[in-house]
Amino acid sequence: TRGKEPPPGMTNAEREKLSAFDRSGRVIVITGGSGLLGAEHAEGIAVAGGTPVSADLSIDAARNIAANIAREYDVPASAVELDVTSSDSCRGALRAVLGMPLYAPRELHPGSAITAGAVKG
Repeated sequence: TRGKEPPPGMTNAEREKLSAFDRSGRVIVITGGSGLLGAEHAEGIAVAGGTPVSADLSIDAARNIAANIAREYDVPASAVELDVTSSDSCRGALRAVLGMPLYAPRELHPGSAITAGAVKG
């Protein structure tokens, strides 16, 4: 199963609130992905059913984090090298993510945007 199940004993209202954070079917790029906060964000995305992509200059560390997340949460986590101070690097990372077999190919939502190297939509 993708992500972890909600804790047992949750009320319907609590489950409804939790569903607001559902990221199933979403690929989410985390800039600074090999840092402590990046790793925590990747874990939260995996728990919410999303597919985290750790993006960082330290690609080996980002790959390590992605492998651990994939193993622990059974999600297709991945990593990409990214220097957020370089527009060429941001474009390259976006091309790499869009070329990854992480999700069924589809167009970005009309409201999607690229912010700080992350695809949001």
